[in-house]
Amino acid sequence: MKRSVPTGGTFFVVLRTAPPEEKRAAWEFLKWMCETDQTIDWATRTGYLPVTLPAVARLEANGYYAAHPNDRVAYAQLVDAEPWPWAPTLFRIQRDVIDPKLEEAVLENKDAHLMLEEARAEARQR
Repeated sequence: MKRSVPTGGTFFVVLRTAPPEEKRAAWEFLKWMCETDQTIDWATRTGYLPVTLPAVARLEANGYYAAHPNDRVAYAQLVDAEPWPWAPTLFRIQRDVIDPKLEEAVLENKDAHLMLEEARAEARQR
């Protein structure tokens, strides 16, 4: 079996249709957010993945990850990350098919493997 994990989280967006002065301001903000100090501050306060390798290196070197090993999990899983299987119906299938089956597994103590197999079969029919 191949190991894989999806990535999640959020991202910054610069709209193509934004006025030039807003695009410049957004670019300056993005550059600032990607500086090592801001990346570390953001990651250690929120649990989000640091977005630069120098930030990861500094967190390793200063012992942050040794003291907070759970904060390193997402970084460690990047080697197994897979892109989301994007489709126009992705979120509807997640909401209407997968989530209810996962709830059944948890709330009704049903077999999780069986529930995911059922969800997979139903999703393929849509």
